[in-house]
Amino acid sequence: MDQPSIKTLDTDPEYRAAVVDLLAVLAYGALTAFERIAADAVMAPTVDDKAALAGMATSEYRHFETLRDRLIELGVSPEVAIAPFRQPLEEFHAHTAPNDWLEGLVKAYVGDGIA
Repeated sequence: MDQPSIKTLDTDPEYRAAVVDLLAVLAYGALTAFERIAADAVMAPTVDDKAALAGMATSEYRHFETLRDRLIELGVSPEVAIAPFRQPLEEFHAHTAPNDWLEGLVKAYVGDGIA
């Protein structure tokens, strides 16, 4: 019985391109989540709520940094890799912008998790 071939970043250009695309869309999703959550903290009614959102935003930014750094390790410009995904993610966020504190919380937990 033949062994299935194992695809790697070094041996399969299509696999590598798919990995780069995945890292790029996840990176931009994390970066925009950071921006949105930080902006939502302005609407938070208490200092504890603001601090909780600040922690969430910081976590999203760390996710972005990890993904960005992996793209760089692969020899890919994050700016170039992310470019095709900017408009769709920005449109998603524009159509799902929260109007108040509670909507912002739902968006932070659900919407940014999807995006």
